[in-house]
Amino acid sequence: MREQLPTMWTYARLDEVAVVVAGNPAPQGSECFANGEFNFVRVYDMGVNGNSTLLTKTRDLINAAAAGKMRLIPSNSVLFTKSGASTLLNQRAILGKDSYVVSHIAAALPFKGVESKWLFYFLQLVDFATIAHATNMPSLPLSRAKAIRVPIAPTNEQTQIIASVEELLSALDKGIESLKTAREQLTVYRQAVLRHAFEGKLTEEWRKKHADELEPAKTLLEKIKAEREQRYRQQLKDWNRAVKTWESSGKEGKKPTKPDEPKEFPPLTEEELARLPELPEGWRWVKLSNVTDVSGGITKNAKREKLEMQVPYLRVANVYANDLRLDDIHKIGVEPNELKRTLLEHNDLLIVEGNGSKEQIGRAALWNEKIKGCVHQNHLIKARPFSQLNPNFALHFFLSNAGRDLITEVASSTSGLYTLNISKVEGIKIPFLTIREQDKIVEGIESRLSVAEKLEQNIEDGLKQAEALRQSLLRKAFEGRLVPQDPNDEPASILLERIKREKAKLKKKARKEKTVAV
Repeated sequence: MREQLPTMWTYARLDEVAVVVAGNPAPQGSECFANGEFNFVRVYDMGVNGNSTLLTKTRDLINAAAAGKMRLIPSNSVLFTKSGASTLLNQRAILGKDSYVVSHIAAALPFKGVESKWLFYFLQLVDFATIAHATNMPSLPLSRAKAIRVPIAPTNEQTQIIASVEELLSALDKGIESLKTAREQLTVYRQAVLRHAFEGKLTEEWRKKHADELEPAKTLLEKIKAEREQRYRQQLKDWNRAVKTWESSGKEGKKPTKPDEPKEFPPLTEEELARLPELPEGWRWVKLSNVTDVSGGITKNAKREKLEMQVPYLRVANVYANDLRLDDIHKIGVEPNELKRTLLEHNDLLIVEGNGSKEQIGRAALWNEKIKGCVHQNHLIKARPFSQLNPNFALHFFLSNAGRDLITEVASSTSGLYTLNISKVEGIKIPFLTIREQDKIVEGIESRLSVAEKLEQNIEDGLKQAEALRQSLLRKAFEGRLVPQDPNDEPASILLERIKREKAKLKKKARKEKTVAV
């Protein structure tokens, strides 16, 4: 904001042009809400109000008994959050009707001559992060809110500026809405691509041309079985070497654990197959355990802090849907003999084991090996694909609606919670087909989704530019550069003097009423 204001303008503290108060402690007990009839504004209501100016509806309504103990905040008061993380979210609103407000929110009721919308739009320019207490739980003391410097224009000019701002913001908001609609359509498009891919439509023509060259799924599963046996034999060799090393070092520490023999994973039953969608000819439904080696990770405990070998440690917090967030990687102590089992390899499929949310359970990503020597916690289940399964094919399937449905199906329980474990993950169903067609499907998916990603980036850039334009427009408005000044308007300094006299009268009246009450 420019310090130099137009001639007829002036600066004032917020509490010089408005009565600034905090809300009320939240009512406790269901009896406060029984037969509720009065608005009770919570931070939640500020959030869902979005960019809307007037806040008229609230999620909670309180009754007369609860309201009798609270301060009523009149309509036209400007609300802003002042405590908690939402303090930094630029949530502002004007009360559309008299309401009761929670203590995490403050209200500023402007005096006559200062428009509510003038304060509302100006406060959207104020970055509370610069004046709030910088703690894990940000808070803005009411004293600091009262001290916010507000540029005050003559009343007539306030009205003209507000009208101009709203006209310009209306056009901007329409553009933003179009961008958000396009972003939603991209989400639908992505799922349409995945649905067509796993219905066999992306490779339908390719499959017809190469029908005589494609091996049946049964042959492919036999190859995986042989590969599993070979992997087990290698594990036995590694184990024998580890045992000899352990014995030669005086049997210090735990004896290396012998690898388990490969399990026999029976094919799906007729009953199981009957509940699954029909697949193209040559495809086959299998369990994830038929085509990957599924295993768990390391359980965290206090003893591990004392172990000599400390290695990078992947947690649930690092794994999202097709997204590894590796900025915050912890370390954990491991025994040498458990490192081999839990060490991550390139293209390991990671599946989140537990989450109370249906949308988040079983979210999956592929390990990219950006961090060397990394292990994973027990709440991440690792599925290591055999050579006949393209890891990206499996990942894209688990990102599809069909894959998500099959994950939540095995994760659901009678208690309503969603959890996975190794046996449940082993039982997740997945389409299986020749690796050549898998590769073609992945190629088709990724070529289409890369276009969608570029479009989405353009949309995100457009939304950022729109927000920057909003801020630029508001700054221009409150620097007096949006509408011409009228020398015949009453200067804002005279308005402030009138408000000052009005405040003095109110204080005198309040003192007199207090004296009479005594």
